[in-house]
Amino acid sequence: MAAEKLYIKEVTVAGQEMVKEHVDQVLLDPADTDVTFLMVRWEGKL
Repeated sequence: MAAEKLYIKEVTVAGQEMVKEHVDQVLLDPADTDVTFLMVRWEGKL
């Protein structure tokens, strides 16, 4: 993925439902590491 090359880190793409239903896993479970959360609103088709 291009973002992984740019940031030199693993990037996980999560849809809106995953974030809403599993926010604790996304942000709280990795308590011993740094987490960056970027939300992008996309209204086009992939």
